[in-house]
This record gives sequence, structure tokens and C-alpha cells, in this order.
Amino acid sequence: MSRIVRLVSITKQDVALIERWLRAPHVRRWWGEPDEAVGETEAKLGVEGRALIEVDGRKVGLVIWGHPSREDAIDLDVMIGELDAVGHGVGREALRQAIDRIFNDPAVPYVIGATSADNAPARAAAQKAGFDTSREFEDPSSGRYVLGVRRRT
Repeated sequence: MSRIVRLVSITKQDVALIERWLRAPHVRRWWGEPDEAVGETEAKLGVEGRALIEVDGRKVGLVIWGHPSREDAIDLDVMIGELDAVGHGVGREALRQAIDRIFNDPAVPYVIGATSADNAPARAAAQKAGFDTSREFEDPSSGRYVLGVRRRT
């Protein structure tokens, strides 16, 4: 049975749900302290580059994208907040849909995403969404990461 995965706008009513996800152990392990992310989510409601992931009408996660610096590249992050949605292709499909939106801008040559080297499900989703491993690097505060790159085709 196929499921319908969509990216939908975030509303003020969704902030409590996002906070719950950020505090869940399976998310907090990779996203760290939730308070800053919750505040940033509230501050950027209605801003392009943030969407909830909805599966068959149920909100299960979040995608965030934006310019990491003054470069043309776009940094993309995905979070599956509902534990029962992890490992079912939701992250891969959300990445694919976000990439399609990002590449609507012809000035964007590629999308990047850094994933913890230990986060096998996220690395697999990125690979299946077309990201190639660019390099590995050490973040002094949070450990080893893999930088993936998805170039415009």
C-alpha cells in the first residue's frame, strides 16, 4: 500500500509538536539541545525553507533548508519526529520533495547536508535521495560527520 508523503507549511499550532519531537530521545541524540531549535522555529514561522512532513495526513517530521553562508549552495536537514515513521522511506521522500523545491531556483547548483557518521538511517536516506559523499569531517562539539552533496542533474 502506498503512502502519500507531502511537505506542508508550519503553523504556530505546530510548534508544540516540533518541540515534542526535538525532546524525543531518537531525535535529541542527533539534533542536540531542543530549546534553541524551538525558538528558531517560532521566529521563522511562514519563512520559505521550513516545512512539516506529512504522511497520509499525519505530521511526522520536519525539513529545513537555507543558505549556510553566502554561497549558492543550500543546506538541507530532515528530522523524523515520530519514531514509528523512521525507516519507512519517509525521510528519503521528504528529501526528494525538498530538493525539487530548492532546484526550482535555477541559481542553486547543488544541495548539501551533513549527517552524523553514526546516524545510519539518515545516511541511507540521503544516499537514496541522490546525495554523494563529499567528505568526512570532525565537529569539535558533536563528533564525526559525513558531508553529502546532491548536484543539479
